[in-house]
Amino acid sequence: MEHMEVFSAGGHIRMGNVSQAVRAQTRGGDVIIGDVSGPAIISTGGGHIEVGQVAGDAMLKTSGGHIVLHGGVGLVNARTAGGHIRLEKVTGGVEAVSCGGNINVKLVPTGNGRSRLITLGGDITLYLPETCRVTIEACVRIQGDWETNIQKCDVICDFQLVSYVRDRQKKEIRASYRLNGGGETITLQAVNGIIEIGTMPQRGTENT
Repeated sequence: MEHMEVFSAGGHIRMGNVSQAVRAQTRGGDVIIGDVSGPAIISTGGGHIEVGQVAGDAMLKTSGGHIVLHGGVGLVNARTAGGHIRLEKVTGGVEAVSCGGNINVKLVPTGNGRSRLITLGGDITLYLPETCRVTIEACVRIQGDWETNIQKCDVICDFQLVSYVRDRQKKEIRASYRLNGGGETITLQAVNGIIEIGTMPQRGTENT
């Protein structure tokens, strides 16, 4: 597949819809791109990333900003050293890592992959279709004083509970859930945060 390459030594990159694969890199600015008709590889040394719908795998990396993806088909790899991550309706798998922000993902698993969401300083919110088959392994690590911080941390989920443990010795909350009997594994890890898992609203009820 043909692809477009864009490079900036330190400024912003702004593009509309791209009718092919794209690779965009800047050393210090924001990257804002519309829909991409193919895979996307986007990186910035210190700005935010916002991308429309990506028709393929997406690799999004910033050393200090937020990441927003409005839709994707394939594997999405999103990493930020200090911002939030928001991924809207990804059909496939997700590898999302934030060293200091919240992670919010709407995921449609395809049934044959694995997804992992990790934040070292925020909360995780995951939405799934109520018809999908998944197994969820969630862990919140408690740093600092156990008695104080355990009151502000938890794993919240309405799916079938397999196990839930508050382990004071290891300073962890560990929980496992199954949806529709279980299936591909989704791993969620947070530090001093809240992990919340729910189902996506039915079409036509989002605004009710």
